[in-house]
Amino acid sequence: MEPDARYGEEDAKSPNITIFGALGAPLGKAGIDDDNGVRTTDIDLSGEVYACGDRQVIFNLYPIYQTSDGRIYLTRGNSMGMSGSDGASITHTLTSDKTETIGGKSERVKVRVAITVAARPTPTKFTVAHMDENDDLLKIEEFAPDALPESITAADGAAYLIGTSYGQDGDGETAEYSICNRDGRIQPPLDTFAYQDGKLKAASIWVNWEEGAA
Repeated sequence: MEPDARYGEEDAKSPNITIFGALGAPLGKAGIDDDNGVRTTDIDLSGEVYACGDRQVIFNLYPIYQTSDGRIYLTRGNSMGMSGSDGASITHTLTSDKTETIGGKSERVKVRVAITVAARPTPTKFTVAHMDENDDLLKIEEFAPDALPESITAADGAAYLIGTSYGQDGDGETAEYSICNRDGRIQPPLDTFAYQDGKLKAASIWVNWEEGAA
């Protein structure tokens, strides 16, 4: 899955994205059932890629297959065009349903793969507010979208943290929020987006409650 090569090296430096990240990482589940003597395997995969900025980006989605002897090949797929200013998302779904019978035993494999292309604001900064149980601000941290930490330590006395992802789209500044608290009942990681070298990807920042938190 990649941008159309017609846009060349200059386009590769523009604010666009073809990378899976933590929020848009592939999600999958599989189940195996025996129904009427047929062993059935269900595989369901999904993921997201993102576009930001004003330029139109072409995403080419190619089905990839592997033969029984291990060879991998791809076939012609579909293309999607989108810019960050579109404020929309498009989902493309591929399905496969095959049954083989060998030695009197039948096996069925059902596969569904859904890829969503989503428009996103261009990130500008990410802040973390450390709050106590009385909803008072203990401290606030600010990070550039190209210098996000993998984890942070909660301040002494912090009961919960509020992460704010600031961005810029065609309508001006945007803000999205994520919250996590010490007992983990509300979103243990803080979710945001990293942005570096014209590439946007989802990111999760883990919070260390073992040190620094009462």
